[in-house]
Amino acid sequence: MEKCYTDVTEFAIPNSTHKLYLSPVLDGFNSEIIAYNLSTSPNLEQVKSMLDQSFTEEHYENTILHSD
Repeated sequence: MEKCYTDVTEFAIPNSTHKLYLSPVLDGFNSEIIAYNLSTSPNLEQVKSMLDQSFTEEHYENTILHSD
């Protein structure tokens, strides 16, 4: 059984009113980032895209995904 971790982090862009949102997936075994998505808004499409990138391999078939 594998464990992976995810969260969405907000970054303010200097000298701008805009923000970026990073949604990575971290492998709990070796702390490797296995996928990420960067977006201008935190929304369902961002998370779905990140999950599609993360769990396409057979290796992650029985994975537990932990998020805040």
